[in-house]
Amino acid sequence: MTLRNSADLSAIVSTAFEKIAGTKDLPSTEEGRGDNFTSLIKELYALARRHNPSLGELSNSELAVAQLAREMHQGQHRKSQPFNEGELRPYWHHLVQAWFFSLMVGESENVRAAALLHDAIEDYKGTDDPEIRIRSTLDEHPLLGTERIIELVTFVTDTKEEKDIDIKEEKTGYSEIKHVRQVSKLVKHDDAAAIRLKIYDRTANFSDWPEDPSIRTDKRTQYEANNSCEFFVLAMDKIDVTDKSSVEKKKIEELYSVFTHFATKAANKRNFAQKPDYTNQPPSLHGDGYFDARKRLERTYDAAIDAGLLTADEINR
Repeated sequence: MTLRNSADLSAIVSTAFEKIAGTKDLPSTEEGRGDNFTSLIKELYALARRHNPSLGELSNSELAVAQLAREMHQGQHRKSQPFNEGELRPYWHHLVQAWFFSLMVGESENVRAAALLHDAIEDYKGTDDPEIRIRSTLDEHPLLGTERIIELVTFVTDTKEEKDIDIKEEKTGYSEIKHVRQVSKLVKHDDAAAIRLKIYDRTANFSDWPEDPSIRTDKRTQYEANNSCEFFVLAMDKIDVTDKSSVEKKKIEELYSVFTHFATKAANKRNFAQKPDYTNQPPSLHGDGYFDARKRLERTYDAAIDAGLLTADEINR
């Protein structure tokens, strides 16, 4: 797997995301409402495959998971850049963006399915149990690993109790506790794919970060960007960074190049007193951005230990 030029990679992603942004949702009562969505998924998969020939054919199983993700978020919208006429974008845009990142770096079909479903348990508004609904679809496709997909989704899901704590803490400003808890959960599970899943989520967030500071304040933008960099450091800690042929290392490097592109773009739209300095160097190389993120992650670890969320042994294993 050859590391692609970061500018070329960002251009590929931007092309894909323009296609996503141009696809509107259709009412559930409208005849043939899935046609545009299915066509989009096929088109994006073909685009990713041209740049990552290791991908096989798009399976009916993956199409079914994409449709399930869309249906489980029916009626939900993103607080991101609206359509030109002010209409909010459907939430599935974000899920397909995260999925596209997983395609570009050649994840397994299970991880790609988890990317599509990563918010399904947390944000589902239906009256039935979201996990049971996911299982019923996945079990119809025996080539998918139902238990593995649900495990990955669970690793990046905030429970209702955790979200209630976040709401309480955020009344006085954006809380650190959510980030500390999310890092702690990933460290405890010690699952490299789950960490990458979190990275797909965060990078997708920054790919269409809202320009309107009333939706995401400048402080929140800078805070989220800095915290997101910690997940890249965490991911690099799970692999042998001295192995120059490591496929996992190259995945993280490619993702980091795309993340810094979008994070810098988001920062440049805002009037920060001090622009964040995101380097385009992969986190395995020597760069100020990487070492700053390393320092922030160490502080997050200290906060997690103080809160009783992690032990030193869990961090150092």
